Amino acid sequence: MSPPTYKSPTHIITWLAGIVLGILVIIIPCGYFLVSYNYTAGNLETEAEINSWIVSQIISSNPDMWRFEKVRIEEYLARRPRKGHAESRRVLDGNNELIGESSDTLPAPVLSRSAPLFDSGAVVGRLEVSRSLRPILTRTLVLGLVLMPLGVGVFLVLRIIPIHLIRTRVENALKKERDAAQRYLDIAGVMLVAVDAGQRVTMINRKGCEVLGYPEHEILHNNWFDAFVPEKSRDDARGLFGHLSGLNPGHHIRRESSVLTSGGEERLVEWQHIQLTDSSGRFCGILSSGEDITERRNLEAQLRHAQKMEAIGQLAGGVAHDFNNIITVIIGYCSVMQMQLKEEDPQQMNINQVLAAADRAASLNRSLLLLSRKEANNPRKTDLNDIITNAGKFICRIIGEDISLKTDLCEAPLDVCVDTGQVEQILMNLSANARDAMEKGGTLVFQTSLYEITKEFVHAHGYGAPGMYALLTVSDSGKGMDETTRKRIFEPFFTTKEIGKGTGLGLSIIYGIVKQHSGFINVYSEIGEGSVFKIYLPLISRTCDEEADLPALGLPKTGTETILVAEDDNSVGTLVESILNEFGYKVLLASDGQQAVEVFSANRETVRLVLMDLIMPRKSGREAFEEIREMEPGMKVLFTSGYTTEIIRNRGEFKEGMELIAKPVQPLELLGRIREILDGA
Repeated sequence: MSPPTYKSPTHIITWLAGIVLGILVIIIPCGYFLVSYNYTAGNLETEAEINSWIVSQIISSNPDMWRFEKVRIEEYLARRPRKGHAESRRVLDGNNELIGESSDTLPAPVLSRSAPLFDSGAVVGRLEVSRSLRPILTRTLVLGLVLMPLGVGVFLVLRIIPIHLIRTRVENALKKERDAAQRYLDIAGVMLVAVDAGQRVTMINRKGCEVLGYPEHEILHNNWFDAFVPEKSRDDARGLFGHLSGLNPGHHIRRESSVLTSGGEERLVEWQHIQLTDSSGRFCGILSSGEDITERRNLEAQLRHAQKMEAIGQLAGGVAHDFNNIITVIIGYCSVMQMQLKEEDPQQMNINQVLAAADRAASLNRSLLLLSRKEANNPRKTDLNDIITNAGKFICRIIGEDISLKTDLCEAPLDVCVDTGQVEQILMNLSANARDAMEKGGTLVFQTSLYEITKEFVHAHGYGAPGMYALLTVSDSGKGMDETTRKRIFEPFFTTKEIGKGTGLGLSIIYGIVKQHSGFINVYSEIGEGSVFKIYLPLISRTCDEEADLPALGLPKTGTETILVAEDDNSVGTLVESILNEFGYKVLLASDGQQAVEVFSANRETVRLVLMDLIMPRKSGREAFEEIREMEPGMKVLFTSGYTTEIIRNRGEFKEGMELIAKPVQPLELLGRIREILDGA
């Protein structure tokens, strides 16, 4: 059973208007013609009967001579029964021969009616009466011409006015529905895009326009893949479109792909595509909802990078204590040997090499801690321009003579709160990388400027915090790098250099230093176009220690005091004992905090200073010293530790005002600090 069909109001009104037009233009004139025709036909029949009776009387009065009454008959036939009616009459005998007729000539078409002639009750002939139909046709035509404009007018009135009203009402209703639907689409927090089978955009909501950066009219009817998909992704996108066209109706697919904005930027969108079909089930396009996940992916990448940094930091922090103890022993014994040998002794060169290697090991350990931002820095108020000016003097020796170093410094001072040594390390690492990228020489440029990071900058780039910054730009004319390498250069241990020529920590250390100073760093590079590093350091917005000159260490003085040394690492304890004995001090050794308390309790009258490791077994250095202070409130202490400052603070071992010297430590520096504390300096 087929479903019922429904006529729209427009169709019904059109039919009604057509019927009225037909009645006025066709039916009324035709009705008039039929009525006039029937009236004329009836009238002619009546006249034929009357005239046949009269003629029959004439014939009956002289039945033998009625053929000779032709003149008389014709005179009678010539009489018109009604004025204005053009008629002709004819009398025919029984052989159908003409006896007489009127003289009227009738224009065609002609309507005729006849009646029999009787003689003594017998039919002896017939009489015909004819009348032209032209007057009736003329009046019918005139009536039709008169009614036609009226009919057309009525048709137009019935057809146009109600349909216009209905159309207006329907259009208003449809507009309200479209506006409501568009509002629903526009408040959606995702992109909604409809693409037909010809790959043209047929619908897009406000969010889609915002992401693409175009007004709606510039998007609609454009080929989606040619206009809004990056060229490198078009083949894959068209392949997915073709795959969707062959799936079952209602099937949907999730994909991540990029779109191209009006500014040429690529935005990553997570799409959900669903197939669209017409009433017959044929594929007619796709409807896609997409969420711009560019910022999310950037944040995820930053999080992964931060997690890697955290992992490296935990590794470095975990091994820093033991590593620093080992380096302390190496540096300590080599320094003692160096002091004991004469300057011209050939072994001095070997010792210097060992000390240099130990310094590099200590530097590597500090770099790992900087990488994770777990090493304390020493920030001071400094003009960034001054740091670059001073660093340029030794960077020239790093990059070589075939590379030209240029500086373009901001005229205004750029006061930042930074650790000068760490900023210099940034410049050295970037300069070393630039040198490796410019094998045949080139140009290295240091540039500074004042820069304001706005909310729009943060939204567009996915990093930063609004405020005023000193911008340090380091650019080179080297071979550059591809996009894959650019995205990974700040990862720990990632390097493009050959095995043995790079650790992959240089840029990671830079990243850690910048983050430790609440700054931001980014890199722009293309193959063959060099690289540009942009480092944003916040201008001073908080109290920063003014730069102060540290007192220079003089030659170590000897002493005779008794010093309690508490050190859980036997090799370090033995080294410190040897150094202190060498310079006249008496040493009491303890291997942990509990033993330190016991040794002090037994020798409290002679001990003048406690040199104690902060973190030890059984009892920490802080806990042990608190017990010592209870026994001797004025006892002086110098703490040492191979752990990072952050670990010490997190464990609650460090308090403000405590004297602390970090491992590895040079013997002369240790001796100088001990002497200062003992002398009350």
